[in-house]
Amino acid sequence: MWVRRDGEGGLTRRSWPEWWHWDLELSSHLLKRMIDRRFSEIDLRGMLQRSSRLRRDIVPGRWVAVSRHLRHTWEVILEPGPGATIGGCDYSLSPGVVGMMNEPYLEITFRRGRAIAAYYYLPRKPGERSFRTSRIEPGLVIDYSRAGRAIGIEITAPGRVTLAAVNRVLRKLGFSALTRSDLAPLLAA
Repeated sequence: MWVRRDGEGGLTRRSWPEWWHWDLELSSHLLKRMIDRRFSEIDLRGMLQRSSRLRRDIVPGRWVAVSRHLRHTWEVILEPGPGATIGGCDYSLSPGVVGMMNEPYLEITFRRGRAIAAYYYLPRKPGERSFRTSRIEPGLVIDYSRAGRAIGIEITAPGRVTLAAVNRVLRKLGFSALTRSDLAPLLAA
């Protein structure tokens, strides 16, 4: 339906869909990413305002807005919802977590009965937050601390992630592989 493309399968600014101008609804997953990646709703709105490209995400119905913030490229995942909202934006530790997190754990965010995102927390020190991110596989984004340690894996496409893909990433990062039962809640979602 939108004809103008930017050469990489994305839409140019003039051809962006009508929902681009709708109000934002910030998901709980996004709010947690905002804490760890140190950006505010104002920063997010600025990134969306300055977006240079909009392309379809690997999950049908979702879009990725490409922008710059603090001299880095950011990808914000948008999911136009029913009515006049865009929900499920992408981009952490909850403030209440204290002490060293010794054991990894999986957190899944659901919206209207379906998984929209997940986060696999890796061991980290108190107060350790994301300094940079890296998209390592489609639907998988790694958070690194200032010291360069991997501290978490964001799963932006829970319905498409496989145990093999997560384990490839974990092995590259020097962590033990997961079993099917470790990811069972996500794979069932």
